[in-house]
Amino acid sequence: MLNQSADPIVTSSSVVPTMPTTDRLGVLAGHAKLVETEFCYARDEEIYGEDEPAEYVYQVVHGAVRTYKSLSDGRRQIGAFHLPGDVFGLGLENVHRLTAEAIDDTRVRLVKRQSLELAADTDVHVARNLWAMTARDLRRAEAPWVGQNPPGMVT
Repeated sequence: MLNQSADPIVTSSSVVPTMPTTDRLGVLAGHAKLVETEFCYARDEEIYGEDEPAEYVYQVVHGAVRTYKSLSDGRRQIGAFHLPGDVFGLGLENVHRLTAEAIDDTRVRLVKRQSLELAADTDVHVARNLWAMTARDLRRAEAPWVGQNPPGMVT
């Protein structure tokens, strides 16, 4: 859960040296119109909770994140695992449908959703990368899972 104020504590207008080379959007670090913030989360620490306001888009810089939905019987339905370079928390809803939690000690880059949307309105590369990422996530969700556990397996 993000307990910090909405105003960034750490900002950057240039590429962060620790930025993964697999930046899925290609825009989160160093884009002139985006202010980014990085936070560290300990193992099993919540990054955001289900039904909390979705004000940020997140990118794993170091570590790993799992997203999941809590079921009424106490089990968790895994949404996805996110590794360095992966972007998560991007959706159409104004609240998060899932909870995001650090699997291990993890550093995450945050960008305000509103500033990312404004950048996409004026930069075709940002818009294309957002579209490509959304299409990739949709393909993963629609993939046939014959003989395997589906992506929503319960743990």
